[in-house]
Amino acid sequence: DNSWASLSSPMFAAGKVACINHQTTGTTGGGSASNGAYNTVPWTHEIIDPGGIVSLSSNVITIGPGTYQMYANHLFYRVDSYVWGLKITSASGDHYWGTAGFAGNGDYDEQVAHCYCRHINDTGGDETMIAHYRCQTSQADTGLGTGNSFNAGNVHGQWWILKEA
Repeated sequence: DNSWASLSSPMFAAGKVACINHQTTGTTGGGSASNGAYNTVPWTHEIIDPGGIVSLSSNVITIGPGTYQMYANHLFYRVDSYVWGLKITSASGDHYWGTAGFAGNGDYDEQVAHCYCRHINDTGGDETMIAHYRCQTSQADTGLGTGNSFNAGNVHGQWWILKEA
């Protein structure tokens, strides 16, 4: 749905806003959340990006030089303890922002994880970023986003990017 692209905000008009979704069609859930090692969130759609400030390929976003504010959220359904965050993958060392939470693995336990950051890419070139997560335990066929058979067109997570300069 590109209805957001018609907003008249100066940021939209200047092409300084992008939105990436983890979205499924039909009654498909968001996927299983694997225990143990970190996993990359499967971003599926670049919903808004009139100025071309990001690109999405194989769950990785690429941003050019500049100053960015980012907000990302994702639903975790029927998992125990989890950590989640945004990570720069093009830099050496660990560069990430994130949060931790507990959604419980009962029948209806869910929680939305949030991550905010302000990032300055002053490398002189492009940087790549992912959203990643890990959890302690999860129920079969649930964990990342809503479970199966919820509604058509499920949006399980969003990553908003605002380019300041």
